[in-house]
Amino acid sequence: MLQNPLFQRLETAKRVLVAGAGGGFDIMSGLPIAFALRAMGKTVHLANLTFTDLGATEATALGDGVHEVRANTRPTLYRGAIERTESAFEVSAAIEAFRHGITTRARRLIPA
Repeated sequence: MLQNPLFQRLETAKRVLVAGAGGGFDIMSGLPIAFALRAMGKTVHLANLTFTDLGATEATALGDGVHEVRANTRPTLYRGAIERTESAFEVSAAIEAFRHGITTRARRLIPA
């Protein structure tokens, strides 16, 4: 039987962290890997490096630069504008208008 080298290497692992780093890896590759690992009986934790301002969401801050995001985590900044819309086009337009009205925060280095 053909064996995936990644799954061979993780065969004895009990807990696995699957982390995305932007660019869609977490959805396109990370989730199928996570589901396969769960099917193998592993405890799987998901993580992601995001470019989203998590302070503008209902995500729970667990530490500096660490937030807990769940399926029901919602944005707070766009809520008022989005609730007054009726179509996907209006939602997109409301978000773009909002984004043009804010200033970006200063970049900070991520510790190695």
